[in-house]
Amino acid sequence: MWSWWHDRGVFLELVELGSILKLEKGRKPVRQDCRCGDGFAPYVDIEAFETGNIRRYTDGEKCVPCEEGDILIVCDGSRSGLAGYAVKGYVGSTLAKISAEGLSGPYLFHFLQGKYSLLNTRKRGTGTPHLDVEMLRGLRLRVPAPSEQERTVARLEEQLAQLNAAETRLKAVKEHLRAYRQAVLKEAFSKMERACTVREAASLVTSGSRGWARYYSEAGAKFIRIGNLTRDSIRINLEHVQHVSLKSGVEGSRTRLLPGDVLVSITADLGSIGYVGEDMGEAYINQHIALVRFRNPSQGKVMAWYFRSDFGQADLLKNKRGAGKLGLGLEDIRGVKVPFVSEAEGSRILERIEQRFSACEQMERTIETALRQSEALRQSILKKAFEGD
Repeated sequence: MWSWWHDRGVFLELVELGSILKLEKGRKPVRQDCRCGDGFAPYVDIEAFETGNIRRYTDGEKCVPCEEGDILIVCDGSRSGLAGYAVKGYVGSTLAKISAEGLSGPYLFHFLQGKYSLLNTRKRGTGTPHLDVEMLRGLRLRVPAPSEQERTVARLEEQLAQLNAAETRLKAVKEHLRAYRQAVLKEAFSKMERACTVREAASLVTSGSRGWARYYSEAGAKFIRIGNLTRDSIRINLEHVQHVSLKSGVEGSRTRLLPGDVLVSITADLGSIGYVGEDMGEAYINQHIALVRFRNPSQGKVMAWYFRSDFGQADLLKNKRGAGKLGLGLEDIRGVKVPFVSEAEGSRILERIEQRFSACEQMERTIETALRQSEALRQSILKKAFEGD
């Protein structure tokens, strides 16, 4: 399949990427170390690829080498289809080194940037998603002369640099909002004496049970997992909530949530907090979440915000345990000291927190809209560069 594209007075053939593509999938290292010793070089896994944070090194036996400036693409996982530049080392097993005959690395990189959304949304596999290599091979592009590739890349990088700078400023504002939130919580709780323990203030501290997969359904009660808890607020995210259909009398029914309950993640992303509001409806939790039910339900929301504060996080996490997978025990939570507040004082605290957090959320929505618009403009620029008007 091909067509023609007019550029600078020359008609150029659109070719399938697969006809000029070379793709080498990375492999797991035979030997690796957390330090860079003699003969060892960076093992470019997904973390090193995305963040530049290199944690593993290898001597390269049976691995695929990469040089600084080579193009890598993610083949496995949620970021499948993402392209980027390599550092000198060895390609991780979830990545591949990619090149194309007649194309410079920067030209290929920008072309793949413009196809990320397509490649990422058309992943293959029901468990761990994988890059659809046949779709990648079927992408079409023109192969201009090297001098024209250089001009295209230069124009693109000038335009995209302005977008990148704007996005960096927007993301910096988001970070400032996170710091402001903690300042609000610090003001609310810093002068309060932590007068009692959760054990004294709560009527129930428990965690969910196992074996919920058998009750999964398309509709029914909500099933809250760690992914539904957030780091920046106490709101439970129900956008992708799992549903369950529970038979009466089964063990899991003991953790049916009630308004005023506070949820705490006790494995993986420790210390994520959720608050159960009046509108939750029938809902349950899994074994990775602890439920704290205070004797006075009206205190639940204040306590959720306290746990979300730096003070509460420090108290919750000081007893985390485990060398590999960290966790919190229910006794750890029962021993956390919390402030005692009257109902009137609690209402005043909530009013101040929620008024200010509401303003933050409104600003964040504006920022997210701007970031989406920026990404749409990026894709438009890339599309025009490689497909024309």
